[in-house]
Amino acid sequence: MSRNNQRNVSERYCVVGAGPSGLIAARALLRRGIEVDIVDRNPTIGGVWEISHADSPVYESCNFISDKKHSGFIGFPLPDTYPDYPRWDQIRDYVRMFADAYDLTGRVECGLEVTSAAPISPSGRDGWRVRFATGEEREYRGVIWACGQQHTAYMPTLPGAETFTGEIIHSSEYKSHGTFSGRRVVVVGGGNSGVDIACDAASVGASAALSLRRGYWILPKRVFGLPFQSVLDGTIQVPAELGVQVPEDLAERRAWIVRTFGDYERMGLPIPDEPFGASHSTVNDQIAHYLAHGWLSIRPDIERLDGNDVVFVDGTREAVDIIVMATGFTLSIPWLTPELVDWVEDQPYFHVGSMSRVVHGLYACGLVHFGANTYVTWDQLFQVAVADIVAELTGEGAERAAKIREEYRPNLKGDLPLRKVHRNINHYDIQALRKTFAELRDEFDIEVPEQGDLDFYPMHPALADVH
Repeated sequence: MSRNNQRNVSERYCVVGAGPSGLIAARALLRRGIEVDIVDRNPTIGGVWEISHADSPVYESCNFISDKKHSGFIGFPLPDTYPDYPRWDQIRDYVRMFADAYDLTGRVECGLEVTSAAPISPSGRDGWRVRFATGEEREYRGVIWACGQQHTAYMPTLPGAETFTGEIIHSSEYKSHGTFSGRRVVVVGGGNSGVDIACDAASVGASAALSLRRGYWILPKRVFGLPFQSVLDGTIQVPAELGVQVPEDLAERRAWIVRTFGDYERMGLPIPDEPFGASHSTVNDQIAHYLAHGWLSIRPDIERLDGNDVVFVDGTREAVDIIVMATGFTLSIPWLTPELVDWVEDQPYFHVGSMSRVVHGLYACGLVHFGANTYVTWDQLFQVAVADIVAELTGEGAERAAKIREEYRPNLKGDLPLRKVHRNINHYDIQALRKTFAELRDEFDIEVPEQGDLDFYPMHPALADVH
C-alpha cells in the first residue's frame, strides 16, 4: 500500500482521452512504472485527428500549421517521408504509430465514455470513483483529463440571426469544400481554421468573404521555399547563393519573416493593432493567392443579419447562403463537478498546466496552448504531474511536490500583454515556459525532457529499430 492510501484503492490511474495528449500522459506515467487505463468515448485512437470521430473539428484540407520538425512527440519524430506540413490523415497515422511504438495501443479502451469522476474522500487521497456510460464503475488512484481543447464550440450569437434565411454553422461542423459549391459564403474569424476554410470557399463558392473584426498577424508557411519556423530558429539556413540577408537578432528575424508575407494594406487585410505574439498568429500561404486573384474578399465585422443579407459594420451588405463561425472553442469537463478545479473566467485552470490544487489525484494534459512545439510542451508540463503522482505513491520528492503545489507560482504568460480574447485565457508564452522548465530542473530536480531527447522514453523493443 502506498503512502496516504488507507483504503487499498487500485494504484492505477485513469487517463481520459486517447488522442495526442492522453497518449503523452500515459507514456510519461508508464516511464515511472505507474500503471494506467486509457479510455476514450470514440471508436478508435487518434482524438481530433480522426475525421470520422463525431467530435472531431478536422476538415479534409486540414494540415499541421507548424512544420514536421517542430511538431512531433519527444523522442519520436515525424517520418522523413512526410511533407513539411503533414495532412490530417498523416498526423492521425503518426499518432497511432506513436501508440504502437510505446506499447500504448493495447491499454486503450475505445468506445468507453466517462460520465462522472469524483474523489472518494474530500482530499482525493483515498482514490477516485469513475463511472462510465455503460453503467460500469471503477476505482482509481487518480484521474487525468486529456480530452483535448476542441470539443465545445464557442459560438457568439449574431444579431438578427433569427431572421437569416441561410445556414449558420460552426467551423467544427465543416468537413469538405463541397459544402460551398456554388454557394455565397462568409467565414467569420481570422484564425488558422477560419483562413483555411475561407480559402476552401474561394476555390468552389459562388463568392467568398472573410469577416475580420481586427487585424491578424499572418505568417507564410515557407520563406524562400523553406519552413518558416526552421528559418526562424536557425535550424535551416537560407542558401547563401540567394544573396538574402537574414537578420541575426531573433526579434528582427521574426519581423522579417512577417514582412515576406506581403503588404497587408495592398491585399485588403487590416493591419494588426497589437505587438506580435499578443494573440496566436495565423500561418497560411493560400490567402494571399485567393486575394490576389479576386476569389476572396475581406470584410469587416458583422453588425447584423437581415433576411438573406449580412450587414457589415461599414454599412455594406452582401447576400449570403452560408455563414461559417470560425470563432474557436471553450474548454469544458462535463464529467467533473466545477468545484474540483480552479477557474479563470469560464475556463478550468490547472496549476502549471497539469494539476488541480483543489484536490489530490486530479491532473490534466493538453489543457493549454502556445505558439509552437505543442506536443513537446504538453509533455514537459506533464512532468510536474508525474512528480506529484510519484510523491503520492512512494513519498519520493514529497517535500518538493508540496512546495510546487502550495508555493510555486511561475509566470507562464510572460511579459507580453496578451489580447483580451477568449482563446488567450489558456495561452502560455513559450519563452516563459522555457524559463519555468529550467526552474523545475534546477530548483526542484524534476526531469523535464528537451525536444530532441531521443533517450528519455524507451520505445517498444519490437519497433525501436524500425522508426
